Amino acid sequence: MEWQQLEYFQTVARMQNITSAARAMNITQPALSRSIARLESELNVPLFERRGRSIVLNRYGELFLNRVERMMEEYQAGRREIEQLLDPERGEISLGFLHTLGIRWIPDLIGQFRKSYPNVRFQLHQNSNLNLLHQLHSGEIDLCMSSPQETPPNIHWTKLWTEELFLAVPVHHRLAGAKSVALKELKDEMLISYKEGYGLRHIMDELLHRVGISPEFCLREKKYIRLQVWYALD
Repeated sequence: MEWQQLEYFQTVARMQNITSAARAMNITQPALSRSIARLESELNVPLFERRGRSIVLNRYGELFLNRVERMMEEYQAGRREIEQLLDPERGEISLGFLHTLGIRWIPDLIGQFRKSYPNVRFQLHQNSNLNLLHQLHSGEIDLCMSSPQETPPNIHWTKLWTEELFLAVPVHHRLAGAKSVALKELKDEMLISYKEGYGLRHIMDELLHRVGISPEFCLREKKYIRLQVWYALD
């Protein structure tokens, strides 16, 4: 069974005349008759009854037309949805982003974007750096906003902005009064950080490893140093 057969059947059912339907479909009457006959053969039932010069649907034809109409509607709806997705003035963007961007940056960015493209919808995915990369690679999301990382060659990164890293310590800590802190000064400190898989954790590990520090992290006792970072794309 071919899609064209269904279109021919639908037209004949509406016009109730082979000659008129053939003219409307821009095909010959014998070709249209053969298509209807082949469809009836595939379904193993007749679909029409002759009444003078007209043909009308029998009960099998009425049942089948109902299903064909639904298929045609779904097909047209699918085409419209795809066209909307491809239309730069409409469609949907699947955007992934880090948890740290969800409150401050994403609402403002979407708000500004929708001033120029009010008909574009967004599907939002908040996740860790590693999971965002997997989603991007699999096609689940169209783009993501995260911290820099090693990626396959088929993924392109663009730098958007940079933010500073801040070190937070207790009031009486030896580094509390320092205006700046060199990374090597953290050599013997216990740190609090994000768990593995998050972009900021990867950045911190890499920075500390550059100065020869294998960081130790503690999440339990408040007396230990706390490392807080706010970082976006770099």
